[in-house]
Amino acid sequence: MASKDNVLAFIEVKSSRAEVLGPPGLRVNKTKQKKIAEAASEYLMELKTIPENLRFDVISILMKPDKGPEVTHIESAYVLEQDL
Repeated sequence: MASKDNVLAFIEVKSSRAEVLGPPGLRVNKTKQKKIAEAASEYLMELKTIPENLRFDVISILMKPDKGPEVTHIESAYVLEQDL
């Protein structure tokens, strides 16, 4: 979780050593998104003031042994459905 410019971002970080199954960020599927949303909801219930702007980001880190890590930050990677 991070906050900047009046935006509260909940961030999931995924890393991998290979792209056999695609970029690591693709592992933030609907099931994982729901778990993140539940954790975010618990956190927000404890705040006295709920931020106006919320978003869910994904940071994908692909470990490349010969070049170092390749980091991709996807802001607003997904939007939650109302029934979560």
